[in-house]
Amino acid sequence: DKAQYDLNVKIPTEVTRYVLMNIPYSEFYAAELAAVFLTDTEGKTYPLRHIQNLWRNMEFGWNAEEFDLSGKTIQSITYITQKSKTIYTVNLKVPVCYSEPVTAVFAESMDQISLKGLPEDLSNGKVSVYYTENRQSVFLAEDAVLETGAAVLTEKAETGREYSVKVTSDNYAAILCSAKTTDISKGVLTLSKTSLAFTGKQQKPSVTVTLEDAVVSSEYYTVKYANNTNIGTATVTVTGKDGYTGSLSTTFKIVKNASAVNQLNAKLTAAFRKNSLKITWGKVTDASGYEVYVAKKGSSYPSKATKVISKNSTTSLTLSRLGGKKITASDDLMVTVYAYNKVSKTRVRIAGSLEVSASGSSSKYTNPKKVTAKKSAVTITAGKKKALSFTISKVNGKKKLPSAKLRYWSTNTGIAKVDKNGNVTGVKKGTCYVYAMAVNGAKAKVKITVK
Repeated sequence: DKAQYDLNVKIPTEVTRYVLMNIPYSEFYAAELAAVFLTDTEGKTYPLRHIQNLWRNMEFGWNAEEFDLSGKTIQSITYITQKSKTIYTVNLKVPVCYSEPVTAVFAESMDQISLKGLPEDLSNGKVSVYYTENRQSVFLAEDAVLETGAAVLTEKAETGREYSVKVTSDNYAAILCSAKTTDISKGVLTLSKTSLAFTGKQQKPSVTVTLEDAVVSSEYYTVKYANNTNIGTATVTVTGKDGYTGSLSTTFKIVKNASAVNQLNAKLTAAFRKNSLKITWGKVTDASGYEVYVAKKGSSYPSKATKVISKNSTTSLTLSRLGGKKITASDDLMVTVYAYNKVSKTRVRIAGSLEVSASGSSSKYTNPKKVTAKKSAVTITAGKKKALSFTISKVNGKKKLPSAKLRYWSTNTGIAKVDKNGNVTGVKKGTCYVYAMAVNGAKAKVKITVK
């Protein structure tokens, strides 16, 4: 061979790849040539064209899609001028052009870089990281040794700058990509929910980070939650990694579990069955089980639950004894039910029902038989108030009720609210229900439409 053949690779974009061969022959200049042909060891010939393939003095270039020479060996180069035809025998191995996408990211410390997507058989890989300033290349690392896809930089990367990355090896053409350092604190952090009902467990709404109108992949930041179990204000902090620096924080509320309370109360009743008491309540979707407290009217509830129900689907209980004594028809009993979640073997209450009571047939009191609404549906305007009207019928008309008061609640206070006297106020357009419940759990509901 008359000369040393040097190969290098340029990658103008992530898709297009060019192979360049610098052939330093002083006797030939591109302008003198009529044609140049490359021939590989399989005998296939590749014609090179001016401008597209023949550059400057003697630099050859071709698109990897134009000529499929990747990994092949050129055995001869033919130069044709107006005066002669010259064939040079060579043994020139064209490096393999790697076409898969490669990504480069900086470590949190900014003094290391990792590359993903490199070929598994990359041999003697080295990486250079640099940026251009005033037409000069400024290197963070030059031919740093790659070990398991990572290399140590001699200079730390700076936040907000984009760097060029070049990987060279013994068996592949140079692989180019870029790496960018970004300050995540300049982005926007949003949560899937900003208000969550208390469940006794940690609450972790999903997060989204956007930067310059683009969503940042979750692989580039960590998420940390604080004070995210009990009722109150919880905090979420995201911290950048792998080329992203800085952090963002926001808060969300953990509030009383109104839905669980409404579910409990919706089917809450207490009723005597001869010398026993039957209690029912509504199923709470988020609960592990229930604690039922029962006591005689006028006394205190026991410190421990009268009965612990460990199944979420069990929503009734019949008692024939209380505190070791038989329940009799002369008793007046009161009941409260709590829904709980099991957290680390501990029962954590997430909601408590209203109190209901029941009187035996021999008691001086009787029980409500039925609650009836004057109107089953009411329409009101947002911001306006309207009084609801209900009546209570008794099981025994000759006896008085232990309490003639009704308790009220709305199934959606964001649409309509109700006060202790049954006055409903429209909040915003929509539909919900308002319940009125008597002392034993007998109840009626009114459909509320806010316009």
